[in-house]
Amino acid sequence: MRTDYSRFAAVLIAALVVASFGVATASGLPQAGPGQSTGASAEAAGAVQDDDSDNDPLRVVGIDLDQRTVAQGETVTGEVTISNRGSEADTSDVEVTFGQFLGEEGEFAGRAEHTATREVSLDPGEETTFEFELSTENLPPSDAPAEYGVFAMVEEGGHMEFTALDVVPGGDGTVHYQVDFIQGTNQNYLGPAGANQLTNAFYGDQDRLIRYLHGSTDEAVTRGGSPGPDALADEYDDCVDSGYISVNNGTASVTFTVEEGCELRLTLVAYVKPGPGFDEAYLQRSFDRGTEVFGPGTHTLTAQLPTEDNYSELRLRDS
Repeated sequence: MRTDYSRFAAVLIAALVVASFGVATASGLPQAGPGQSTGASAEAAGAVQDDDSDNDPLRVVGIDLDQRTVAQGETVTGEVTISNRGSEADTSDVEVTFGQFLGEEGEFAGRAEHTATREVSLDPGEETTFEFELSTENLPPSDAPAEYGVFAMVEEGGHMEFTALDVVPGGDGTVHYQVDFIQGTNQNYLGPAGANQLTNAFYGDQDRLIRYLHGSTDEAVTRGGSPGPDALADEYDDCVDSGYISVNNGTASVTFTVEEGCELRLTLVAYVKPGPGFDEAYLQRSFDRGTEVFGPGTHTLTAQLPTEDNYSELRLRDS
């Protein structure tokens, strides 16, 4: 099943999804398999439907979730109902994905290789309901209700619906973070170049990375240091002499000197990430930052680090 990217402006990122289905009104168990990423836009969070597919025979008529809030790592369960509203029998694939809305336009994002599909055949007037289980492992908790949810779509370019779900920290309460000291301003999301319209490669690939640090609420610093001579453009490397990023009482800080004759914007930004390692998937989201245009002299930037308590209280700071 292929998604019409020109129509939906699909975003190939976000949540790690492991999906399986059971049939409530039809016999036989479908097999979960790889699908293509889907994308949709919404003006507001909540239940969202696509109104451009009124003539499609098969329609998503409901996504019923067993819970409205789920702790990270728990399983989302519910049912998806498909109905044939046309005058002829129809067979189509149905995709169901757990994902999130991203950006100001509210594009829906789901990781393609973890999307499951089910072939549905219905006569006019018939409907069928599928049970589903979706994992919330390996994704950061949402910092606002209705950011995450379950998305269902019928066939390529067919009818779709989204139902919102809030994800909160779970498990042992450990929150993992990444801190970058960079030239210029930060990106709200980190991801490979071309992953979607919100990314422009990692800072080292952009020649803007000066220092980095990884840690968690269990271990303040797990690794960090200098990324190497090729991670910062020569024109900026000659202007900034930086110490290492340090952590104290939930705050990251870096002290640096800007050389005479230089003036540039520098940013210290903290990201929430899904686990202890470095993941090139599009799962690192900015949490707090300090940024300013600096002239010659010695300066310090700070950024608050995420914790289980404050992550759900502070909203994403726009770049």
